[in-house]
Amino acid sequence: AAVLSSDVKNLTETNAAADISTSGTLTISDVDSDAHFVAQAGTAGLYGTFAIDADGAWTYTASSAHDEFVAGTTYT
Repeated sequence: AAVLSSDVKNLTETNAAADISTSGTLTISDVDSDAHFVAQAGTAGLYGTFAIDADGAWTYTASSAHDEFVAGTTYT
């Protein structure tokens, strides 16, 4: 079975989509087979677009500034 890392980002909404866009790298290990992620390019969600490459490098790009976000609320 594969073992995956996790990643959490805390962002502050500032009226600019770039400020609520982020990136990171996940890790994976699997003693039974090659450990790699299935690349996903341009997976659209409610608030933006997610992408990950086969090495675990990921990006999230917000679709707008999302001025409707409320401080202290978690959005997924």
